[in-house]
Amino acid sequence: MPDDQDSSLNPNSAYYLSNNDLNTSKLVNIVFDGKCFNDWKRSMVIALSARNKLCFVDGTLNQPAVGSINFRIWNRCNDLVISWMLGSLEVSIARSVLYMKTAREIWLDLEERFCQSSGPQLFTIQHKLCDLNQEDDEQISSFFTKIKLLWDQLDGLDPLPSCVCTGCSCTLTQKLLKSQQDQRLIQFLMKLNQKYDNSKSTILMMSPLPTISKAYGLLLQEEQ
Repeated sequence: MPDDQDSSLNPNSAYYLSNNDLNTSKLVNIVFDGKCFNDWKRSMVIALSARNKLCFVDGTLNQPAVGSINFRIWNRCNDLVISWMLGSLEVSIARSVLYMKTAREIWLDLEERFCQSSGPQLFTIQHKLCDLNQEDDEQISSFFTKIKLLWDQLDGLDPLPSCVCTGCSCTLTQKLLKSQQDQRLIQFLMKLNQKYDNSKSTILMMSPLPTISKAYGLLLQEEQ
């Protein structure tokens, strides 16, 4: 929560506005057009958090009372966040939220309209993964980018559970992550062209199995 005095001058305050903040009209490269809401939302969360303005959309910083010392600067920051949001929306969507008074209202409205339940999204992504295979003339880098994007989307919808025990030493999280990485490595290798069969066999013979990044690097060397 911002301090009650000189909040706008404190770089650690949510009310602080740098010259870069004031000169930025486009916060993210993704323009939301009604599709892939989670991708847009993730980009906005990162950008707002980096500028210490996420509190204006997540409900953790409410509007101060009229006449309080921070009332005017809160409204100024709120309007700036709204302008960033409008600049990242397709014109028709931007118009539909143009007259909402707070960034929080806009955020909730967009979530209610465009945020699907995770079930259909998980089904769609898993279906895309099942259908995805490296094309005959497709480079490793291009194919890896495609499959990693789908993995990242899965992680956003269904993250791995983590142990929250106080003083826990079971390394459960690391074990789950290793299991997931091994499964994804095998999935990645299964979807590559047959011309990489020798490299795939070499990678699968390694114990323990290498990371996906390590295997990707080895395959790139063969391709070159």
